[in-house]
Amino acid sequence: MIDVLGIARRMCATCAVPYGLWLSRFGPAAAYDAWLTEASGSEVAATERQTRAFVARRGYGPQLLPGEGSAMAGYVASGKRIPRRGEVGYSADDIDCFERLGYVMSGSRHKRMNAVRLRKENQVYTAEQQRALTLFHQEERKKREEEIHAELHHLLRSQKQKALTEDPDP
Repeated sequence: MIDVLGIARRMCATCAVPYGLWLSRFGPAAAYDAWLTEASGSEVAATERQTRAFVARRGYGPQLLPGEGSAMAGYVASGKRIPRRGEVGYSADDIDCFERLGYVMSGSRHKRMNAVRLRKENQVYTAEQQRALTLFHQEERKKREEEIHAELHHLLRSQKQKALTEDPDP
């Protein structure tokens, strides 16, 4: 199969990713976008864009560059693996397929880079966990307040009913 740039593409048997795709990715972005739309359908690409748009700019600490934390949080929010350097644009299945074929991804060779990546990932995961925990506590607090409100309402109703049933004859 020949792609837009005339690169012969062989398909991986397990994940159907073209081997020559990485060459076209460094060329015009339209070639990769066309393949992405053809391979995954426009609905998948649209939901991915919407997920990334919903992730607002948040504070993830001073160690991350502006926008880096929100980009990583976008991957976390959509349940995807956070890509390393050179892996952006590929899905986790594609990367696993390449690694099974014997390719070594550029970000997996350096111990220092892996340590930095792990620290940044943990920083994003910690921030997201804190947000989820805060939301959980707010919901629990709201439930407790509603229960107390319902108990007080029931108590007032029973006292009012009791006062109406008793005859205040002197």
